[in-house]
Amino acid sequence: MRWTQRLTFQWMLGALFAGGVMAMQATPVSAAEIRATVSFSASDYEAKQSGGMLKIPVIRSNVRTAKASVNYFTTDGSARAGIDYTAKSGALYWRRGDSSAKTIEIPIRTVAAYSGSRTFTVHLTSPEGAADLGIPSLAKVTIVPDTSVPDVDPQPYIDSFSPASGPVGTVVTVIGSGFTGVNAAWVGTSHNAPVSVLSDTSVAVTIPSDASTGAIGIFNPSHVSFTATSFTVTSGPSDPGYPQPYIQSFSPTSGGVGTIVTINGSGFTGLNAAWVGAAHNASVAVLSDTQVKVTVPEGATSGAIGIFNPAHVAFTASPFTVTSSPPPPPPPGNGALSLRTQGNRFIDGNGNYIQLRGVNYSGFEFAAIQGWSGNDPSGGQAGQPGGPNWAALKAWKVNILRIPLNEASWLGGSCVDTSGNVINPDPAGNYR
Repeated sequence: MRWTQRLTFQWMLGALFAGGVMAMQATPVSAAEIRATVSFSASDYEAKQSGGMLKIPVIRSNVRTAKASVNYFTTDGSARAGIDYTAKSGALYWRRGDSSAKTIEIPIRTVAAYSGSRTFTVHLTSPEGAADLGIPSLAKVTIVPDTSVPDVDPQPYIDSFSPASGPVGTVVTVIGSGFTGVNAAWVGTSHNAPVSVLSDTSVAVTIPSDASTGAIGIFNPSHVSFTATSFTVTSGPSDPGYPQPYIQSFSPTSGGVGTIVTINGSGFTGLNAAWVGAAHNASVAVLSDTQVKVTVPEGATSGAIGIFNPAHVAFTASPFTVTSSPPPPPPPGNGALSLRTQGNRFIDGNGNYIQLRGVNYSGFEFAAIQGWSGNDPSGGQAGQPGGPNWAALKAWKVNILRIPLNEASWLGGSCVDTSGNVINPDPAGNYR
């Protein structure tokens, strides 16, 4: 404790006239009067799934003149940092005599709507200066559905399906409502059945090779619905002509995305799908019953290559190793277009995908025969003074322009018109 002087005027006069030494009366002041506490203003806070900034006040009580600070950090509960919210940590500071509340700001991330709620916790810790932790020093944040945001994915409902049984490859028509947005289907223990949305009231589900007897489930990103009765998977493929494929060898055994792998074996007729490691969307080209080519897709990982027909599957005995894709070549220094292929796409010098949009500009092939001016080979003589309408081509976002030429012009030959006159095919020297 510390001591403070408390003097009265009467006592001071008495001491003065007595000529004695003044004695001072001391009164103790407790430590609780000079130390502050820092705490949250509440122990529970709420945020919306639709995102935004959550602001949590931190208050300081018993304020006197001393400085104070406190650290804070977040921890996951059912909510995950980087998915549902952005993790935060740091420190809050108060100057001498500062009684204002400080704010912790935590971004809530916008995610696809989900049912129920998710939580995480904010902690206060390590107070410094004239401060102690008060209560509450923990705050629970609950992320709840935003009722103002409509659910864009409807709840599907199944009324009926047919047929009720069939072998692998059978196409089952499911009737009901709310099928818009359906993007996945299950058949028994198989969770990879192909599904096609025919309308909001009808979808077609194809029985996959690993299906078992059980309910059919259809999914959109938010909801699921299952048939009330089971679909019975019967033995044998829907087309008895599908053979069991066998793999003898494949090459190369490693490569990056876009690598074309040649597989040799037998029974390849009817193959319609391929896997490379964890990627189940590899393109496959059947060259013959004994050879196929599989293109390594984006997302592929090192692992066995699988090839499928509607009834059977075969995997390579050893894995294909996916290596890092080679970096795109640097753009040419002279500003010319750099273009290469990766898989079935065009890539520019910076590694960006390029979509070709081209037009044909006709007329140049007639310049030599007609004897048009070499300074305006497709302009005024062809009914379009000034050459191509570049503004229109730019508005159409054209990046490929086809210009037909007369071979005599760029080979340095000559042309003869119907009157027998010899005409210079390159009067302005544009082609050589």
